[in-house]
Amino acid sequence: VDVQWVSASEDLNTIAENCREAIVIITGETVFDIDLARKCPNLKLVQRLGAGTDAFPIDELAKMNVMVANNDGGNSVAVAEHAIALMVGTYRKLRLQIESVVDRKWQGDVRRYWGPSAHELSGKTVGIVGAGNIGCQVAQRLQGWGCTLVYHDIIEISKERAARLNVEKLQLDELLSISDVATLHVPHTKYTHHMISERELGLMKSDAILINTGRGPVVDEEALIKSLQTGVIAGAGLDVLEKEPPLIDNLLLDMANVMVTPHLAGMSPEATYKSLVFGLSNAVRVLDGHEPKSVIL
Repeated sequence: VDVQWVSASEDLNTIAENCREAIVIITGETVFDIDLARKCPNLKLVQRLGAGTDAFPIDELAKMNVMVANNDGGNSVAVAEHAIALMVGTYRKLRLQIESVVDRKWQGDVRRYWGPSAHELSGKTVGIVGAGNIGCQVAQRLQGWGCTLVYHDIIEISKERAARLNVEKLQLDELLSISDVATLHVPHTKYTHHMISERELGLMKSDAILINTGRGPVVDEEALIKSLQTGVIAGAGLDVLEKEPPLIDNLLLDMANVMVTPHLAGMSPEATYKSLVFGLSNAVRVLDGHEPKSVIL
């Protein structure tokens, strides 16, 4: 097998020259240029090392008989752990506590981040929107936290798995209305664009928090900012934003009740290794004449 390592920082023509004979392209990039596929007549599979493929021209590639696969949950543990970290960090006001210490104020104005508004995660209802690889990893890792777990998905997980994860399926509106924490783990599609907007945020409890480690455009950011400013919900933990990198005047970056991380939830040495192993094994399947796994339809 001839393997070509190609830097994504090169111009399209240089990349295409190196990939011209490729049967499989494995990429860690979040965007794929359809013109690259057009310059690769032997291409059968574009293998994404991450989970999201919303910026891939899947329909156009399908017309060229080119399949697209993601990492089959290779980074699901990393994202799930990050989501739970955002839950705890947002609930416990860790941003304000850390800023107080960095500013050499120690406890500072303790009432800003302690007392009635700094909740424990234990005993809370966590609503998981999207019960795929990552959503189920979140549920699995919250076993023993004393949480009530509910989920919403267009697909129902098996009764055996639901029992093992101690999770109940609800419609989205009901999930949002009863959850103390709503955590989003759905891809960005035309069906999920702004699925959390002003109406949905208005269904949530005033002391609830929203966690998003999926894709920024799943949430209507303008509506979220308004809801956070007016107390419709209590806080948010976000690893993704509608525009990345965010504009310097994005109000979410300065809100005391918001924790923002720079879209790195899925990054860890372990996740990278698992994703690479899966991507390479999928390439071998195609080269051997078999169907690849985790194909995006």
